[in-house]
Amino acid sequence: MSPQYGNHEREARNSTLTLPRRLEICRTFYRSVVGIILQSSAEPTPHTTESAGSLIPDHTSHTTLIHPVLETFQCSEYHKCYAVQTGPYQLFTLFISAVPNHSIRAISKRTLASIIRDKQSNVIK
Repeated sequence: MSPQYGNHEREARNSTLTLPRRLEICRTFYRSVVGIILQSSAEPTPHTTESAGSLIPDHTSHTTLIHPVLETFQCSEYHKCYAVQTGPYQLFTLFISAVPNHSIRAISKRTLASIIRDKQSNVIK
């Protein structure tokens, strides 16, 4: 006889992603965003090729947009991905689909701000 689970518990068990699957989702999201939507902050990237000593993007540049993109997200039935950029720093996050979009944004922005603040306060002068 198997234990009876409530609907919420059954969904939680079925939607748990393994670590390799989460890494694959993050990697795919990163590759679909960097250089195409968000400006690349690392050189060279998987989306650039070197020609005559300069890096050339292998895709349509984000600078053709009317305004710079500083954040983007992607939702699926089981997870949500969010990317935010502040200056040269970028943060890519993965959440379960139950987390509201406004919370994803707030958590990610606060996390990136905290990382940047800690990085700047730990710089040896």
